[in-house]
Order: sequence, then C-alpha cells, then structure tokens
Amino acid sequence: MPLFFGYWPATGQVVSRRTNDAEMAPLGLPAGLSLIDIDEGSPLANAHPDAVCVVDGVLRARVPAAITLSGTSLIADGVDAVVIAGIPAGAVLTITGATSVAPSPIPDGEVVLTSTAVGQLQIRLDCPAPYARWEGAVDAT
Repeated sequence: MPLFFGYWPATGQVVSRRTNDAEMAPLGLPAGLSLIDIDEGSPLANAHPDAVCVVDGVLRARVPAAITLSGTSLIADGVDAVVIAGIPAGAVLTITGATSVAPSPIPDGEVVLTSTAVGQLQIRLDCPAPYARWEGAVDAT
C-alpha cells in the first residue's frame, strides 16, 4: 500500500503523511500542495514530516547543514558577539528566550548575535530542503 506525503513544491517542505489518498481527499488539499507517493517498504515510510523533504520529485531524508556557532556564551553588553555561520540560503532564523527575534530570512549565510538581555537565547534555523532544522543556544551573562 502506498503512503502519500503532502509537500510544498516551491520549498520541498513535507507537511503531512497519510496511508492512502482517500484520507487526504476529505481534508481538501490547500492550493499549491502536491502529493508524492512512496511504497510502505521504503526506509523513509515511517519518517516524521520534519525529517524528510522532496527534492526533484524524490522523497529524501534531510541532511545536516554545515552551520557553526563561534561560541556558546557572550557578555550581555550589546557589543560582545557570537557568530552563526554556514547558514544555507533561504533559512529562517527565530530566537526565543531572554530576547526574541520573530522569524527572519537570512540572506547572506551569517548572523552576528549580540544581546543586552541576560539569560539563554534559544536559536532555531528552519533550513530549506535538503537541510534539516538546526537548533542551538547561547548564554548571555
């Protein structure tokens, strides 16, 4: 029996997994959402939608991006900085914790992070296909 993964063709992001297309029909597919079917014997058949993506019409496991963090702490003086580098084009940065940054696209592959707020900054990068989400933390003291 095939499995159906719903995905956004522009990004390759998988948003749902169903055991048959009849389960998808009552949901009414959102405009622009596409389906890809795979055999239930596939190694990716039980993958969570966040762990896979569609690239060139093929379901693939997401791979880690070569993202680096120059340190895990900084002085909360607005000057001391930590650099996040190797960010894939099209990634979206979100920061929560001691301070917040709303989801922001990263155009140039690098972010210089400073803070005047004391506490932990949780960093999330939602990366485009074929890269996996990246998460990290920086302690601002």
